Amino acid sequence: MKDQLIKRLTEYYKLERFHVVWLSLFGLFLNVKYGWRPTLLLTYGIGLVLLVLAQGTYYWRQKLATVQGERRRPERILRHFHGFQWVNVCVIVAYPVLVMLLNARFAHTWAAQTHTEWALFAYLFGVAEHVNYYHVQLMYDNRNDWRYLRAYKRLKMAALRKDFKKNTL
Repeated sequence: MKDQLIKRLTEYYKLERFHVVWLSLFGLFLNVKYGWRPTLLLTYGIGLVLLVLAQGTYYWRQKLATVQGERRRPERILRHFHGFQWVNVCVIVAYPVLVMLLNARFAHTWAAQTHTEWALFAYLFGVAEHVNYYHVQLMYDNRNDWRYLRAYKRLKMAALRKDFKKNTL
């Protein structure tokens, strides 16, 4: 059982790290290809996703270390995540403000030149990732998760939120 958990946490950690790297490269490519001005909102949305995925990488690595018996200071790590959560909320709230400012300043050319739909998609994906880590689990990728969903007919509490409640990793 413990070996399965270690394997799953290792996969989560490595997968999130991989997504951080490739999404960073993708964002860089977009900025080089189209310039920073037309991709500003898209880059902001991708940045939000990267921010939360980097936190996820850190979380799964810390969780893995705890399961493997490495000595950690869970209260300090959880304080980091409380801080990260507020940073995420500020970045999430700032996006609509940025949209309004850009729309007011560049109303005549802004919408057609800024990849607006993709930017909104990236932003909403970042919000969903934040919800997935800090509130309720949105990703169901194993049998136990699906069994829980079928049995209780509701979403599971996010693992990080459970750790906040227990005040330990």
